[in-house]
Amino acid sequence: MSVLLTPLSGPSWALPVALALAFALGLVAGAVHFATLGWVARRLAEGQMRAVAVQVARMVVLAAVLLAMARWGWPMLLAAAVGLALGRALILRRERAAE
Repeated sequence: MSVLLTPLSGPSWALPVALALAFALGLVAGAVHFATLGWVARRLAEGQMRAVAVQVARMVVLAAVLLAMARWGWPMLLAAAVGLALGRALILRRERAAE
């Protein structure tokens, strides 16, 4: 029987490093997810059905990131979710400044 080591059961330095990586992954995933939202919306409004595939891919990638973090435990999921929210806020700030 093998034991799965997680950041919660590893050395003392593993948890802060893992949380920082989860935060960074959430930040990147959130920024990409919300940055591509406008592109998808414009393409759908133009009737380009290829945008549906892009939308599905956006949702699948985001769900996969969050699911992977959840499998590592709630602290990792929380760090990724905070990163995702910050990524969203950064993209919204950029888009509002561009208006």
